[in-house]
Amino acid sequence: MVAAGVEEESNTPWIAMELLQGRDMKAALAERGTFTRAEVAEMFRQLCHGLGGAHREGLVHRDLKPENIFLADPRREGIPSR
Repeated sequence: MVAAGVEEESNTPWIAMELLQGRDMKAALAERGTFTRAEVAEMFRQLCHGLGGAHREGLVHRDLKPENIFLADPRREGIPSR
């Protein structure tokens, strides 16, 4: 997360995040059809890690579904992981 705040006039919360390369899980499932057990286990591990960090900060996602889970492209040489 890069920044977060609340729009003053409408009291609407917002979050601005960095632009990532990849696609959401729903699109990946539509393209591939399935994931291997090893891929699912690794995605679940990373998802739990990310949600755990959010929960420790007092944040709750409230809309966890495949189209809201972003699968970033695999790390490339010279590109730091986030």
